[in-house]
Amino acid sequence: MSAWDRIEQLCRSRKYKDLAAAVCDLGPAERKALVGPAKELEHTARSGEAGTWQLRGGLSIVGAGILPSASALAPWLVRNGFWNSLDAHAWRKETDLVGIVLEVLQARDVPWLPDLAQRLAARLPARRFDDHQFRLVTNLLALTGIDPPMTDGMVYALALRDEWADKEVVDPRWLAVVPRLFEVAGVGQIVDGSAYSRERWPGRIAAWVAQGEVDRAMVIDGAIAALQRGGRLGDVRGYLRVYEAVEPDLAEIVARLRDYVPLLADAHSTVAGVAQRELFRADAAGELEFELLVDSSRAVFFRSEKKLVRSQIDRLRVAITDQPGRVDDALGVLAALFEHDAADIQAKALDIAVAHAPAASQATRDELAAAASVLPADLRAKAATAFGAVDAPQAPVTTLLPAPEESAFPAPVESVPELVEALEAHHYGTGDGVDGVEVERLVAGLVAFAHRDRAGLTAALEASTTLLSSYLPRGHKDWSSIEQWHRIHESEEFASLISAAAGPCDATVTTPYPPAEAVVGETQWRRHMAKYDLLAPERVLAHRLHEISLGLTYAPRPMLVATPTHLSGLIDPEVLLERLSQAAAEGWEPWEHDLTQALLRLPNQRDTTLAVRADALGTVAGKRLAHWLSHDCTVAEAGTLGEILSAELKPREWYHWNYFATTWPTLLPAHTELIAKHMVPMLYEKILRGRGGSAMLTALSRTVGEMGEHCARAFAHGLDAHDKNDRAEAVDALLTLAARDRWNPEAFGHQIGTLAAEVELSLNRVVPCLRDLSQSGAATHVWNTIAAALPPMLAEDLDRPPQRLADLLALAVELVEQVRPTSPIPALTAVANRRGTSRTITEAKRLAAALPA
Repeated sequence: MSAWDRIEQLCRSRKYKDLAAAVCDLGPAERKALVGPAKELEHTARSGEAGTWQLRGGLSIVGAGILPSASALAPWLVRNGFWNSLDAHAWRKETDLVGIVLEVLQARDVPWLPDLAQRLAARLPARRFDDHQFRLVTNLLALTGIDPPMTDGMVYALALRDEWADKEVVDPRWLAVVPRLFEVAGVGQIVDGSAYSRERWPGRIAAWVAQGEVDRAMVIDGAIAALQRGGRLGDVRGYLRVYEAVEPDLAEIVARLRDYVPLLADAHSTVAGVAQRELFRADAAGELEFELLVDSSRAVFFRSEKKLVRSQIDRLRVAITDQPGRVDDALGVLAALFEHDAADIQAKALDIAVAHAPAASQATRDELAAAASVLPADLRAKAATAFGAVDAPQAPVTTLLPAPEESAFPAPVESVPELVEALEAHHYGTGDGVDGVEVERLVAGLVAFAHRDRAGLTAALEASTTLLSSYLPRGHKDWSSIEQWHRIHESEEFASLISAAAGPCDATVTTPYPPAEAVVGETQWRRHMAKYDLLAPERVLAHRLHEISLGLTYAPRPMLVATPTHLSGLIDPEVLLERLSQAAAEGWEPWEHDLTQALLRLPNQRDTTLAVRADALGTVAGKRLAHWLSHDCTVAEAGTLGEILSAELKPREWYHWNYFATTWPTLLPAHTELIAKHMVPMLYEKILRGRGGSAMLTALSRTVGEMGEHCARAFAHGLDAHDKNDRAEAVDALLTLAARDRWNPEAFGHQIGTLAAEVELSLNRVVPCLRDLSQSGAATHVWNTIAAALPPMLAEDLDRPPQRLADLLALAVELVEQVRPTSPIPALTAVANRRGTSRTITEAKRLAAALPA
């Protein structure tokens, strides 16, 4: 057996210690001769051929034993890694590949180990910790005695694996990492996380600074520079903890005053608060120049955090009093607050400007008068008294954009390759919910091509590694061994449907749908479904997908009759009649749930002419359509699916997010209230505790039913979503409803008011959304919504009004000038007549004064 044959055999059998001994026994000529075969074996291992991935750990040992230089070995080790497949899942590793590689390198006694350490350090990943590579680098550094190379990956690893910093005496070479901690992305989050453990990075750095081991100025400057760079909150918070741990004194703050100003403009609010605090410390000591106070005020006044803005206003007011000669500069920057969203901030800024206007120049008063044009009417009047004539504000947008045209359903899938490609895209794109329109299109395509070219469809599905691993083997799923605890869900039924489309089928389109006892496992499936607690739309989708899956195997049909003709989920009655006419001509009946779903997707209107034509078909399906079109049928009368959707909701303690929930509105496109009733509990859980739920609202906005109690509640939760992108999507959906004249302000406002009064809705999220809506042409809708929302929130039996109610009242004051309502809000009078100076009472008085008596 040749030397290479033996090495390859040991590598494949994963006898790592014997492999190390074999490569150590090689001479220089043998090593050189084995480089080529080793590269070929590595190419095989990286090809994905079955079983060859296990070779990689052994290949690292082989490379360490034969490769001639650091430049060749470093990328080899990074590519192959140190994966030990022998005891991969064992708690204690019997074989340490990193240790074996080190032993081989030491045995070779090569001179290029320092170079290897440098090269491996340069290849350490900077956002992902690789324990094996890091251990190899640190061992090589200890072996060679060179200074640690502070690459991004090395810094990230040293921050995460910080045992070296726990020693009583830290090697000064390792302390060189401290300046780099402030420069590498992701390290701040590690520092922040460490602050909750016993050994804390902020405390360590502060201790090193106190002991003189790390330069104090470098740490302060590094932390400030990292805070200026910004980034994720975790990163920023970590650097802020370091800054606070060092506790800069007044002299150090004064030396860096201009470094704090950029933090006021766009840093996270906590960081901006610290920067403001430091500037105020300098100001209290008389070390802050007036120009710098003005610059810092200008930066703060564009922020939304009221606490920061109020503090800055108070500081600027004191500065104006202390330095009356600088009144023009101060009032000039104060004018920016006239455009602030909060009415109390506007009023506070105006009060200061009015008080100091007599001391200001005429040019400054003119500037204040021009800026005051954006103020509400009552504040404009006050400004005009102090500054001179104030122009009326620019006319707001009062016209809604035209409603988007009702889009037709996308064209059907035209080929098997297109279908497979779309199925793969669906598989990778279900993170926040499936595309309901695309699901219908895919299911219709699977049914159609299973009928036209089942062999071609099967071959194409099996050729897709994505679909093969996720959905196949072929055939309808056997449910005979279903576990009692198993939760059947739509994704599983969808997978079964794909498998059934690729499976064998000996039946024809005229074969009747089989009874449960004729299908293996069907009785168990129905029994399990009957007792398992699913939400009604989940149950409906599971039943429908299951029916299609079973039908594709035992009773195929050429097409589905329930595929929508509009994006909303509606079906044109004429198109449904054409489909049933084709079925009658070809001698087949649609599947029961397929036809029921088709009926539920028809518009809510009679069509007796079409009913006569449907009845003339003489088929069961035709007579069901005729009855539906000639009577005012309820959802429950449609069949099993309708009965499920019409049943009373059972409350739950929690709701599991369902990726198919985005398809629910298409189940009942003409019955918006009923489907919204099912959506609200899950929507509430999703948008308040996660993100992505507003896609359900976008789908709901496409339906054609009117907004009632449940639809209004769904959109109220949408405006209160935790994620700002969800709130933006909810705003867009409401604009669509407004353009289609389906926004019901009374119902929507009542839900907002009731939920806020019950502390189930946060006005601090809802009010900005309402402001965006009013500025997008829906001012009248928003006013009427607020008018309906206020009575529940101003009720006398409430212990205290909802938080941020004053913001909603201030928005109402702004809207009065645009909408010019003709009637008062009765519940407002009692609050406006109360004594007190709270913001709620102040804004209530302003609104009551603006409304007609």
